Amino acid sequence: MRRWTRGVSMPETVTVHRTPESAGDLVGAVEASEILRVERTRVSRYIKTGVMPPPLAKLRATSVWLREDVEKLAKRREEAKVKREGAKAMVVE
Repeated sequence: MRRWTRGVSMPETVTVHRTPESAGDLVGAVEASEILRVERTRVSRYIKTGVMPPPLAKLRATSVWLREDVEKLAKRREEAKVKREGAKAMVVE
């Protein structure tokens, strides 16, 4: 566990790529994992490998994305899954 001592400043850096119209459109890693229907650790892997869209902001505890961006990723991944399963079915027949 990291201990902070009095008088030590903490980093205040936040990188913002764009501004959403409403804060209700924001999701963190836990919400992203629910939208994508994967474990939280899988979201971490998606972040490291560039699968996740660029975050709106990077906070100390998590990155923050627009819900719309994560939902688009979920839709693309679902479409790719259906396409793979269709190809497998054609090979089996």
